[in-house]
Amino acid sequence: MFASNLLVVLLALLASNCSFSTKALYFDKEIAVAERASLRFHELRNEQNFNAIFELLDKQGQPNAPAVLSELRANYDKYGQSLESTLVEKKVIPSPAHGYTSQVKLAYETRFEKGNWTELFAWNIRNSTDAVLVDYVVVENKAPTPSGSPNVNK
Repeated sequence: MFASNLLVVLLALLASNCSFSTKALYFDKEIAVAERASLRFHELRNEQNFNAIFELLDKQGQPNAPAVLSELRANYDKYGQSLESTLVEKKVIPSPAHGYTSQVKLAYETRFEKGNWTELFAWNIRNSTDAVLVDYVVVENKAPTPSGSPNVNK
């Protein structure tokens, strides 16, 4: 009897470990989707194709197109083209809103024509394949934290 109970407990533990490992792979896929979307954002921004960037945005709760397009243009005028970006932080939040599987937050240290800045992206991910931009902010680079990683908390 003790041996059969032990076997049930071991099987339960083994099953729970399997579910944790598949979840990590799931998040890796969603991070990759967000990274590709950020790369596309940079390409469109450098082409000054602000209408295409507007199409990447989550339209719920967003102001009208002229205001967003004006803000994107002002951002480009202030910083210039993005020359080089390095991913410095990534975070996944499960199921942030109805219809999405997760939200991925990415921070990039980016060298623009007019200086170095930190870009913060928040992408809602649908079905682990589609990214919708819910937030984009450029902030001044912060000094490294004692651990050596940049402080890019919002």
